[in-house]
Amino acid sequence: MMKNKLVLILFLFAFGVTNAQKVKMKKGKVYVDKKEYLTYKKTDKGDVFSSLEGKVLFILTKKSIEIENPAVKNAGETNTIKSDIEAKLNRTTQSDNLGRGNKLTKKKEIKYLVVKYFTFNLEYETTLKKSKFVKAFYKAKVLNIAGVIDQGKANKLAAKMRKDISGKKK
Repeated sequence: MMKNKLVLILFLFAFGVTNAQKVKMKKGKVYVDKKEYLTYKKTDKGDVFSSLEGKVLFILTKKSIEIENPAVKNAGETNTIKSDIEAKLNRTTQSDNLGRGNKLTKKKEIKYLVVKYFTFNLEYETTLKKSKFVKAFYKAKVLNIAGVIDQGKANKLAAKMRKDISGKKK
């Protein structure tokens, strides 16, 4: 019984490893499982991705935004509670804050991508990295054999990975 479970687990692991696609981006080309899939070109507006036939498909623009660290709010609340308790016990709280440095006051930077399709009006934000986005694009089969984007599949992909990071919900 235990041997059967072990064999099943090994089989599922091997199956999962063989189905994983490897995406590599180098020298202006995108490779999926060592086969050329797309081309890209870095511009001042972002990375422009094209089909192998040269048709421009989408652009990925890296952006970042700084937000207030949520730990600052929580730290203030816990410090007031802690200071109230320690005041009752006549203790000081200076030793508690040693070693924390600027971790609580430092703003948090969030990096994200803005995805914009050229053939139709679709633009959204995602927290995925470029290679992860291209892998999701490939797995969703958004690009058909003729090198044309399927708008329905692109909208489904956008619904899965869309995030409202900058606060400009589209």
